[in-house]
Amino acid sequence: MSEIAKLPAAELVRRYRRKDLSPVEVTKAALSRIDACNKAVNAFCVIDADQALASAAASEARWMKGEPCGLVDGVPTTIKDVVLTKGWPTLRGSRTTDPDQPWDIDAPCTARLREHGAVLLGKTTTPEFGWKGVTDNLVSGITRNPWNTDRTPGGSSGGAAAAAALGMGALHIGTDGGGSIRIPSGFTGVFGHKPSFGRVPAWPGSAFGTLSHVGPLTRTVTDAALMLNVITQPDARDWTALPFRERDYTIGLEDGVAGLRIAYSPVLGYVDVDPEIAALVRAAAEVMRDLGATVEKVDPGFNDPAETFRRQWARRSPSVNFWMLSKRAINWAKRCRSSTKHTTCCSHRRCPFLLSRQAKRSLTRTASRDGRFGLRLRSRSTLPSNLSLQHHAVSRVKDCPPVSKSLAQSMPMRWSCVPRVPTSPLVHSGCRTNRTCNIDGLER
Repeated sequence: MSEIAKLPAAELVRRYRRKDLSPVEVTKAALSRIDACNKAVNAFCVIDADQALASAAASEARWMKGEPCGLVDGVPTTIKDVVLTKGWPTLRGSRTTDPDQPWDIDAPCTARLREHGAVLLGKTTTPEFGWKGVTDNLVSGITRNPWNTDRTPGGSSGGAAAAAALGMGALHIGTDGGGSIRIPSGFTGVFGHKPSFGRVPAWPGSAFGTLSHVGPLTRTVTDAALMLNVITQPDARDWTALPFRERDYTIGLEDGVAGLRIAYSPVLGYVDVDPEIAALVRAAAEVMRDLGATVEKVDPGFNDPAETFRRQWARRSPSVNFWMLSKRAINWAKRCRSSTKHTTCCSHRRCPFLLSRQAKRSLTRTASRDGRFGLRLRSRSTLPSNLSLQHHAVSRVKDCPPVSKSLAQSMPMRWSCVPRVPTSPLVHSGCRTNRTCNIDGLER
């Protein structure tokens, strides 16, 4: 049963078409994984088994007739608890949200997934309003890393990442305003992609404005591409969305990287990187060169964007009074953000792709008296792509490069690598790609 739950979405669709598997069987396997594993990691704040099984039965009937309703018909899917989902409360991890109100609207990505037949299992956890790089809140508690439950899966899409790593669903919706897809993907060893701003329609708009993006977290790159085919479809409610592209992101995933021009930046111009991480990313760059890509070591010219991002973030944050920031400080942040955009554009004119690492060392964890996680990220490498609105994918070293020419045609693109194995207590356990998760002896 657990092996069925871990099958990629693309493989599930192929087996449904051949009638080798049924959506009901797969949904039961996913729910079984949730029953077995969620207590250890607390990845879900809503689980609706009855609705999931009803949706799976309807999907099974369509497949038996040879009439699937969409690209992901019958695929178990989760939605992050900052994204509206009809029939379920979207509390955003906050006690300030009243659960007793009509929940009768789907956000664009939820609506597209539902239209394409996805089986919605439940909602995944987030810190309150998705504001930080770990996942805990006063509503649902602490979400933990599948590789080591003493450690955090990162945030703010930590619930989605933990669910993806454990096979509790094949497709997972996340959001990213400063690394909230990429940090958890790196900490748990799954694939995460922050699309360019507006590529995936979003409504209602995030409080964090143009810093925030909607994107997929999956166990494979192909599944992320398949998911993009669905969630990038247009929605009239989002007036900031990019013009819709009629394209298939899965085409060309096996074409390789030969002929691509890739900029390799060990430090992005402002970060002190741990030697282990630097060596692993350097090795990934060499692999790309061996595969036929033109790899050029560059310094993109970024200044440290932390202060710029902090002011942009605080200006938008629901927890910060807008008037706490002076007009002068806000205008300074706007100018610096424009400079970051210009630097990014100039860099990508030379090389459409940029390879760097996700973090200096990963994280330092401390536990306070109530057992909650405190986190100090050792790098700020996720910030330039948010400030410049560009897309950014995070992959394990052994999977790099994570995308092909096809998936990355909405250039420019940035890849980040996370290490293959941890070698010190400060290195998170989520990057161990040579064996499967082990939670309380559930599997080895």
